[in-house]
Amino acid sequence: VRVAKQEFDTRLKARQDAFKKEQALSKDATRSELDAQRRANAGALTHARYANEAAKARQRAKDDSRLFTGVGGQVKGAVIGGVLAAGALGIGVAGAAGRDALRLRELSNRLSISARGAGQEAVDPKALQAEFQRTAINTPGQTAAGVAEAVQAFVTKTGRLDVARSQQGVFATVASATGGNIADIGNAAADLFQKFDITKMEDMADAMAALTFQGKNGAFELKDAASQFGRLSAAAAAFGLEKGAKGVKTLGGLTQIARSATGSPEQAATAVEAMFRQLISKSGDIEQLTGTKVFTDDSKTKARDVQAVLAETIAGAKGNLPTLQAIFGDEGARGIKPLISTFNEAQAAAKAGGVKDEAGQVAAGLAALKKALSDAIDAPGTYAELQRDAAQAQRDSSAKMTAAWERVTSSVGDVLIPVFTTLAEKIADSPEALA
Repeated sequence: VRVAKQEFDTRLKARQDAFKKEQALSKDATRSELDAQRRANAGALTHARYANEAAKARQRAKDDSRLFTGVGGQVKGAVIGGVLAAGALGIGVAGAAGRDALRLRELSNRLSISARGAGQEAVDPKALQAEFQRTAINTPGQTAAGVAEAVQAFVTKTGRLDVARSQQGVFATVASATGGNIADIGNAAADLFQKFDITKMEDMADAMAALTFQGKNGAFELKDAASQFGRLSAAAAAFGLEKGAKGVKTLGGLTQIARSATGSPEQAATAVEAMFRQLISKSGDIEQLTGTKVFTDDSKTKARDVQAVLAETIAGAKGNLPTLQAIFGDEGARGIKPLISTFNEAQAAAKAGGVKDEAGQVAAGLAALKKALSDAIDAPGTYAELQRDAAQAQRDSSAKMTAAWERVTSSVGDVLIPVFTTLAEKIADSPEALA
């Protein structure tokens, strides 16, 4: 009996639910029809209203045309419209310029604070701001805020605001010539300062020019190298690469060689790091397998010239890939792969050309190796040439617009920042002043 009752109740509920659903559908259909009718009526009313408004607008246009009829009427209308548009534009420009000026003031102030040592007087932020603005205006395409960020990047690594201030023009010029990020240029300059003892503006300019023109001849442009230079210079310093411009050019040339055999700037930097690391850790194996000394003495405190070490190691191994792979590992071998190929090709060419003895073939390969290294490392290019590239970039319309905007920001900021400061002080003293 219980089961029968449950089945009856289930069927009853299903029928009730179906009936309710039919009623709801019927109501929805009726509602939809009513909504459609209302929309049609509203559309007709709206159309009539629009037609009425259009007639009124045509009448106003006629009245306006009478107002501006006669000699100069059209000019009066244009002048009034122009004045209104110029006013709105002026407000927008002033607001944007004021915002940029405030940001530069903040960057300058933070830099002044971070560069001040214990017991020292902080550099006037206004003086820093003025310097950054002058540098940007004199280097079309660069912004004062960008120059400030490059100086900050240099100071963060070195703590030397005085050096960064003297070299900010170099940072801006290099960024213009190469299209690189100026903050990355500041970072790279800091590495040159710390790892290669390049402290003078002239030496920094020459080193940057060398790296730039190596990039033109190779595949590792300075705008790519700048972001990787921290890693590269640390590895070079650990090996004991020569200081000064010569050391910078050597590191740049080796990186160009590695980049030609790798897929990205990051992989090239990794390959050069590994190469230096393996030269240090495998110095004993290198001497045993190839007869090449990596260090000048048994205490292993001073490395020999890396160009000579690489050339002699490859030649000592007679270009044998397994031997060189065992010495440099997968990553390090990738960095010198183009040199190995150069050696083997020259050795094969000498053999094909009639050089019978192995020593003669190896000598031919070694000569080709040295030339390849010299071509990569000693690429010609001076700072004057780099300035020519920068000047060409600065003639671009976008660069001129950036320089013009920096002038606007400088001028408007001088007027608006005191006003903003006064406003902020009054609000701080009396919050109801906002009303």
